[in-house]
Amino acid sequence: MKIDINTTISFYDPITLDEFNGTIKEYIGEDKSNVVFAVKEANDSILYFLTNREIIQHVFNEPANILYPCIKTGTLRRNNIKENIKLLNLRSLGFHTSLQYCFMNVYEKLPNQQIFVIEDTGLNYPSYVSDDILNQSGNVLGGSHCQGGYEEDKISVLRIPQEIIDSTPPQQGGKKKKNGKKKGKKKTRKGKGKKKTKKGKKKHMTKMKKGKKKTKKRKNK
Repeated sequence: MKIDINTTISFYDPITLDEFNGTIKEYIGEDKSNVVFAVKEANDSILYFLTNREIIQHVFNEPANILYPCIKTGTLRRNNIKENIKLLNLRSLGFHTSLQYCFMNVYEKLPNQQIFVIEDTGLNYPSYVSDDILNQSGNVLGGSHCQGGYEEDKISVLRIPQEIIDSTPPQQGGKKKKNGKKKGKKKTRKGKGKKKTKKGKKKHMTKMKKGKKKTKKRKNK
């Protein structure tokens, strides 16, 4: 899946109650801990969810939000639990999607990654058990304990986007292009001065003629 970070998003965080209106680029630029999840829905539309690593870590620390698939329903035996598949219930973040149970392995391995896509793994299990009940002796009432009714839920996985693009248009203006004509004083070549005008030439000729006449008179004398 390609993600355009110039995509504009209007988002209301169900946990912090904060509102955000802007682009993905602006959101991840606000804070290095900000995270964007993107999932393609059945109608091919892309659903975006904005959160941050502090909130995700807080949710991770709650054993009731961590789930493991059950091979069969009705039993909590260890050999019936897929403990190598650790899943996060995305609804604990306030993210409601058809791909509710997510394998977060990539997220934990890449602490500096800010944009993730959620993809369907194609895996289905009849039920799930929470870490709270499996490992923390939590109360079965109200918790996931390999009971039935989860057959249609899908397991998803976090991945890095296939490509991240930025369709932000280039900024208008900036430095103006020079026309090639330089303003300022005109350069004069060495050895050449100002051009003589026609009037200057006439005055020069009359002076020359007067000079010749004077020399002639002197000779006649």
